Amino acid sequence: MSADSARLALSEIVGEKWVEVEPFASVNLLSDWTNRFHGRPLAIVKPADTAEVSAVLKWANDNNVPVVAQSGNTSLVGGGTPTADGKAVLLSLQRMNKVERIDAVNDTMVVDAGVILQKAQEAARAHGRLFPLSFASEGSACIGGQRTRGVRRCSVTATPVTWCSGSKWCLRTALF
Repeated sequence: MSADSARLALSEIVGEKWVEVEPFASVNLLSDWTNRFHGRPLAIVKPADTAEVSAVLKWANDNNVPVVAQSGNTSLVGGGTPTADGKAVLLSLQRMNKVERIDAVNDTMVVDAGVILQKAQEAARAHGRLFPLSFASEGSACIGGQRTRGVRRCSVTATPVTWCSGSKWCLRTALF
């Protein structure tokens, strides 16, 4: 698959402004936090919502293109770093950064995967609540990455999941 054909197809899904091919403007997304792992994707795509994520994953699956998802890129193990072979699409969740709603009565909030942890904490605090997760990279780490690490099951009630086929599913967990 050529970078140009990937750019054209992905631009139809997320808009031309949100797809990058070489030379990459978002060079900070090509290395992990430790700067030990470096990659070169076929393209960088920045969807705005789960519908666009679903469409990107369906396109990638249909075209046998690997996808590397990246949230805040604060990983110390290179898990969100694209491969160096130029074959994978880097799916950046940076645009999915909205606090959708806060329910102070039920002590819940709905946030996008790209919401920075500190922003979630501030939003909860503005409603007289505490978002109980805190660590050194909270100013740059995103919620999506924390869920993939299995952080505090009691903090998450549901996680929308998009399969490589583009289909969606919602994983619900009980609070305890």
